[in-house]
Amino acid sequence: MKHSWAFALFLGGVLGAVGAIVSTDPGAEPREAPAAPVAPAQVAPPSSAVPNLIGLADDLDDQALARELERAHFERDWARTAAVATVLRGRSGAPGREAGAPGEAAAAPPSLVRLDHEYRRATLQRERDARRNAATRLVADGWDDDVERRLAALFSAAALEPEDEVARVDAAHLLARYGGPGARAALVEALEGPDPARSELAALALARADQPAGLALLVTALTSDRDDALRARVADALVEARALLDDAGGAVGALTRVALADRDPGVRTHALATLARADLADLPAARAALARLVLDEAEDAPVRAGVVATLRAHHAIARALPPDLVDALLTALDRTTGPLRVEVIAALGEAAPGEALPRLDAAALAATAPQEREALLDAARAVRARAPEPR
Repeated sequence: MKHSWAFALFLGGVLGAVGAIVSTDPGAEPREAPAAPVAPAQVAPPSSAVPNLIGLADDLDDQALARELERAHFERDWARTAAVATVLRGRSGAPGREAGAPGEAAAAPPSLVRLDHEYRRATLQRERDARRNAATRLVADGWDDDVERRLAALFSAAALEPEDEVARVDAAHLLARYGGPGARAALVEALEGPDPARSELAALALARADQPAGLALLVTALTSDRDDALRARVADALVEARALLDDAGGAVGALTRVALADRDPGVRTHALATLARADLADLPAARAALARLVLDEAEDAPVRAGVVATLRAHHAIARALPPDLVDALLTALDRTTGPLRVEVIAALGEAAPGEALPRLDAAALAATAPQEREALLDAARAVRARAPEPR
């Protein structure tokens, strides 16, 4: 079983792809995809100096502005996108709209975890819409019992050529997204079957489909007494579930329970890795469990290391850690030794605020191991580079 900890998110790529999120409806029924637009050789993003040439009214509400963004499709109509930006910039300085104005709550910053999820989800859907293979052709004219039966047969068939494997992937997704009990039964049979590749494909399809019945099947499998390899596979697949953003169906709760106390340390680390993609800022129970694990000196070292890796991976996506998790890392600075302490120090270098500098400096002065001292100095330099020292 392998699970990549490389969850780094390139923010520029996400923001540049918001057009894909806006112009793609992942929940839309299967349909003929329009021909892909031909992109110009070079497209420069709008600068803050671009005037509102479209003539949008300054008093448009948010729904109207959202419709204008949909019409812009970002990469094809920079003028309209710039016009929306002009309205929003003017609005930020308008009387009664400044942060903290009476009767109006300050706008929360966008969740980069949610943007990351929606970007990946929309990208997969756009790629699928553009494909023409045995699976997508079956649903081009609609869905009925015969289409579902033929998709199930396609999913179960052996893949002889690379294009057959792509069609099988699409068949699994379509069965999970639009199929009924019979389709789910075919996916569960594959999930619990002896072929690891087919089992992984079924788990991913059920996670991506965003259907309560399919999610319940995965949660049940994760928390069951089934084979450890299967449960680790399910934990990995839940990375793709939208339920990680709000604990729909109890997915985050199940992952948290597994991470805390599962019988198999390997399954626990797989659950921890998936929690890196949860929207931890809105999930206090998950945060409390992660803090508890990283501070529990009686806990298995690989599990504690998995928690630190989870926090670092989450920070790479969210570009911030909730304050209680930063506090847990600062406490762990005094409660860990050896390689684990070096990982904690690296995590603090990435996520700690300027207020943590006295703790890092004091620890560097007290460190006797050269590797730890160098890691602490590197972490302090990183924090200073992005945050001024507190007065």
